Amino acid sequence: MFIRFIAHAGFYIEEKGYSIFLDPWFSDSTIERPVIESLGGGFKTIDFQIPQNTDSTEHYAPDAIFISHFHPHHAPARDIRALCENSLGAGKKIKICYPAPNAAMEENIRAKLPGDVEKIAAAPGDMFSVGPFSVEAKEHTVP
Repeated sequence: MFIRFIAHAGFYIEEKGYSIFLDPWFSDSTIERPVIESLGGGFKTIDFQIPQNTDSTEHYAPDAIFISHFHPHHAPARDIRALCENSLGAGKKIKICYPAPNAAMEENIRAKLPGDVEKIAAAPGDMFSVGPFSVEAKEHTVP
């Protein structure tokens, strides 16, 4: 098994030819793009990683992405969309699992991701399998 810390709470994990991301945040705020927007919409921020991430979404084509919650540095729309496009471009089916959103957030998610991405709204206790990985959705610790 290979595990790589990406930034903040983001991890990339590989096992037996499959790969997943947990809360993938690659792109800091910049002068050109100061605002980081959440995949679920509504939440926007200006934020910087310490230490700064030197990796890039272009190096990855995951089988799945798991989002813990919709803060921009856990669910950055731009980075997640790029990862999904990489996977689809590599001929992979990709799924993205995230906490069950309200109707407006679900609309934002569907608008921001390619149509071929399998979008799964998870409730606490739901189980998901991707290759050798089994992931259980949990409740966020701060309601």
